[in-house]
Amino acid sequence: MSARACLLAGAAVLLTALAPVELARADVSGPQARFAPPFEQLILSRTVIRELSDGKQIKVTRRYAVRFAPAESGFLLDGKLVDVSVDVPPLLNGLAEVERRREDTGMFPVRIDSSGTILAGQVSGQADLRARDEMTTRATAVLAGTGMPSENLQLGTRFVSQALQAQPRSPWPVDLLRIPPGEHRQSRTVALAGGAEGRIEVVTRVDTLLPCGLPSSIERTVVTLLAGTRRVSREIWTFQAGAL
Repeated sequence: MSARACLLAGAAVLLTALAPVELARADVSGPQARFAPPFEQLILSRTVIRELSDGKQIKVTRRYAVRFAPAESGFLLDGKLVDVSVDVPPLLNGLAEVERRREDTGMFPVRIDSSGTILAGQVSGQADLRARDEMTTRATAVLAGTGMPSENLQLGTRFVSQALQAQPRSPWPVDLLRIPPGEHRQSRTVALAGGAEGRIEVVTRVDTLLPCGLPSSIERTVVTLLAGTRRVSREIWTFQAGAL
């Protein structure tokens, strides 16, 4: 793997902690299934797949035991992390171990309104800044440990910093629980430090809804054009009944 590919891969592993995009809500016009979540335990999984420039990929799956409960003007979703799977090229094993040990502070509980929309502000600004600072520090330490020239190290650190700027404050897409079946496309421009701009394009696909109105599977393909680079990633959320 080239030095540049290593830098991009290192950033990609750390960025699995965050959702790859925050865009306007999907078009939910037309008939919608009534949002009536079950109150039994469910298994929620979130898989993030990053494609690397050399054809390899990074895959991280985190599974949670979750439960909906009635709350004022809506619902509350609480849960806990039960399993983490990380698959990366051998060169990135150090970063993979960091991801395996990472706790999902701020993931739960999630407030949801009566229509099934996730309410904003699931992660506080200060917690978000601390998490991003920690990821930048870890990325710099790992890249420094590779012994790469200082010029490449500075490039890698700058890429991580810019990539984190483009990420949202919450891992929860606001319409995750109520996106209708079908294919939905969105794009937006993001401002970066120094007056630069990046672009994010997203395709979201939902095949079917569960009887309760929850999507059984949501897949988003994200293309990020950032600082002269092009990243392609996929994010897959699934809901399943039952306990582990």
